[in-house]
Amino acid sequence: MAASVIINLWSAPRCCSTALMYSFAQRSDTTVMDEPLYASWLAKHPECARPYREELLRASELDGRKVVASLLSLGPEGGVLFLKHIGKFIEDLEDTDLVTSSRCVHVFLVRNRVEKVSL
Repeated sequence: MAASVIINLWSAPRCCSTALMYSFAQRSDTTVMDEPLYASWLAKHPECARPYREELLRASELDGRKVVASLLSLGPEGGVLFLKHIGKFIEDLEDTDLVTSSRCVHVFLVRNRVEKVSL
């Protein structure tokens, strides 16, 4: 069974998106996923060195279209699927249902790159 509503939170790094994600995780009718497209994006960017890179790539689905298809089938029936994304992770996915599905609601967190965020 799939969620009735999918909330896609599109953000930039360091803009309090994780705090918002954790608040949605407190809801009993909500399933939360953190950056589900990260591994597929990372696989296409070998220049991005990360200490956990190889482990993540081995453990994850690297085809972004398959990730999206899987996401669209997740979540509690009648509930909410909350997906936190970094905006650039969708750059190589064309015509994705994650963007066009009528079940999806999109939230964009924007921050002033000049300001320093202190928590």
